[in-house]
This record gives sequence, structure tokens and C-alpha cells, in this order.
Amino acid sequence: MLQCIDKCYQCIDKCYQCTDNCYQYIDNCYQCIDKCYQCIDNCYQCIDKCYQCIDNCYQCIDNCYQGDVLITNVTWIWKNIHILIWELNIGIKSVCE
Repeated sequence: MLQCIDKCYQCIDKCYQCTDNCYQYIDNCYQCIDKCYQCIDNCYQCIDKCYQCIDNCYQCIDNCYQGDVLITNVTWIWKNIHILIWELNIGIKSVCE
């Protein structure tokens, strides 16, 4: 489970770097938007994988009853993923306007 969460964090970090780069190069707007969309698509794929991973993790926790600490950690990353999706949506709208 921890490997899964680590991979998810790495992916989210890459996605943040990508969107940051996109904002820096907003003068070259069309090229930037194309790259940014590709990046966001990759990020959504990653988030989908992460959701699957977390779902599996929840099933595992349900089966194993391994305690509150693990459940708290999973809930925390779940919230972070929701925040990332929200920020990406805001980012797409602001770049396109």
C-alpha cells in the first residue's frame, strides 16, 4: 500500500511541475496549452490508477482491520487527490480563458 501511495505522490508532483511550467510559458500560449492538456491527461490517468489503488487498499483494510493510523493516512491522500483534481480544473479554465 505504501508503494502505491509513494507512486501516487510522485505522479502528483510531476503534474504540479508540468502545470507550473505551463503557466511560466503562457506567452507561447498555443504550444503551452497543447503540452498542458497532454500533461493533465497523463495526470488524470495517474489519478485513476491511484483511485484504483486506494480502492484496493480500502478493501484490504476492511478485510484485515489493521487499525486507525492506516485508515487516517489513506483518507488524507484521498483528500489531496480531490484537491488536485479541483486545482487542475481551475488551471484548465484559467489557461483557456
